[in-house]
Amino acid sequence: MTVKMGTVARSGGFGTSVAISQAGGEGSAVSAATGSGLFDVNLWLVRAVPGRPDDVTHSLLRMNQNGASFSFAPIAVTTSRGEAIVQVTGTLAVVQGTSGEEQLVFTTSRRVGLTAPGQAPRDSAPDSSGTSRVINRMPGPEEVLSFEMPPITLNGRQAAPDQLSVRLKIAPRRQPGESPDE
Repeated sequence: MTVKMGTVARSGGFGTSVAISQAGGEGSAVSAATGSGLFDVNLWLVRAVPGRPDDVTHSLLRMNQNGASFSFAPIAVTTSRGEAIVQVTGTLAVVQGTSGEEQLVFTTSRRVGLTAPGQAPRDSAPDSSGTSRVINRMPGPEEVLSFEMPPITLNGRQAAPDQLSVRLKIAPRRQPGESPDE
């Protein structure tokens, strides 16, 4: 399943342009339908640059009934205005929809900041940032969702050919001694 995130009219923001899902209304209560309400979440930050192999960073999260937060290490990107640091963070939660079905709430934020010579990346001022929140039906344990981010822009113009996406696979956490087929 792929969810593309496109540009929104707000300054520097991005939001959902296409969501391939059967999502119903927004959920309200944290789910306990999986028994324990505990999940294993695999996340991949994928950086695609034309002419180069994809650069993939993997992270494994343990999510409980309160949800989970993630933060990938900053990435240095060469832009038309010099080197920029890109930081991708987000949150996950499983909620119960209005008709009782489980839904996955995925929120991601991207911050792009230019660095001055001799300046630490964490001290760069944001030049562009945006946040998106997507609610989808709960994927199966073998499904991989892909959340595509819009091109990196600075001052409203595309500044780098890099394409970033976050891929996600979520499954209920198995209890000790439980086989995968149970």
